[in-house]
Amino acid sequence: MESINAKIDAIRAREEAIESPRVRAAREALEAAIAADRAEGYNPRRDPEHEMYNPNHARRTHEDGEVQLPEWWDDEVAEMEAEEEENRLRLRTLKDEGWD
Repeated sequence: MESINAKIDAIRAREEAIESPRVRAAREALEAAIAADRAEGYNPRRDPEHEMYNPNHARRTHEDGEVQLPEWWDDEVAEMEAEEEENRLRLRTLKDEGWD
């Protein structure tokens, strides 16, 4: 695995060596934006501008920091738990009653 990573690093270093200053600046800006998103805990499901946005996704309130779950949450969870229980495999065992 280390040899593969070394080859990838060498290829990346060669590509970066021939980049224009404009491309290098764009790459650095992209890396900074990615780092900022990770530091802020960005979630695309909570971003109205993202195509993965889900208005029903749990949101944190600003006042008390508690999670507010959508109204349908309890019904969905109960339905999922009932379905899991129904589909749960039963453990079956054999009883040894001897040879006689």
